Amino acid sequence: MSFDQLVLLFTLIFMVITLSLGCAIYYVDTKEKVSFLRNFPFELRSKKNYNLNILFKSVLSLEVILLIFSSYVMFFVNNDIFTSRFLAIILIINAVVLLTLFLFDTTNYKIHVGIVSIFMVTNIASFFILGYLSLRDNFAIYPLFVCIASFIVMAILIIVDLAPSLTTWWKMKKSSDSKGNTTYNRGKVFPLALAEWINVFASFLFFLIIFIYTLL
Repeated sequence: MSFDQLVLLFTLIFMVITLSLGCAIYYVDTKEKVSFLRNFPFELRSKKNYNLNILFKSVLSLEVILLIFSSYVMFFVNNDIFTSRFLAIILIINAVVLLTLFLFDTTNYKIHVGIVSIFMVTNIASFFILGYLSLRDNFAIYPLFVCIASFIVMAILIIVDLAPSLTTWWKMKKSSDSKGNTTYNRGKVFPLALAEWINVFASFLFFLIIFIYTLL
C-alpha cells in the first residue's frame, strides 16, 4: 500500500473512530442513542464529564489534522494544476470548519448558522471541482466513476442545503400531555441537524471516493 493510500486510510478510520467515540459519549451522558435525524454534531461532546470532553476534542482535532494533511498530499503535493491546488485549499477550509461545527453550539445561532453555511458551500464546491477535474482531462487522471459520484453527491447536497425547511429550522414541535401541559421539542426530524450530518457524511464520502480511486 502506497503512502497516499495509507494517509487516506488512516483519515477514514479516524473519522469512524471519532464519530463512534462521540456517539458513545452521548450515550454515557444521556442514556440515549444519538439520532442523526435530530441531534446536532456538537452534542457529541460531553457536557458532564470534563475528561471525556477533552478526549473527544483531542480525537476530533487529530482527525481534522489528518483531513488537512490528506488534502495537502493528494491535491497540492501530487498535482501542480492550479485547479487541483485550489481544491486542496477548499478542503483545508472545509476541515477547519468541520472542527468548529462540532465545537460551537446554537447558543449564538447566528455564528452557528454562519459556520454551517460555509461548511455547506465548501462541501458542494469540493465535489464540483473534483468532478470538473475528471471531465477536464477526459478521465485521464480521475476515472468516470469519480466524475459521476462527485456530481451525484453535489446534486444531493444542493437539494438538502437549499431545502425550504431550513428557512424555519428553529421551529419546535408542540405537544401536550394528558394533563394539558404543553412542551416543545425537536420532533423526530430536525431539518438543520439532519442537513449538518448529511454534509459531515459527505465529507467522509469525498475521501472514500478518492481512496477507492487510488486502489484502481
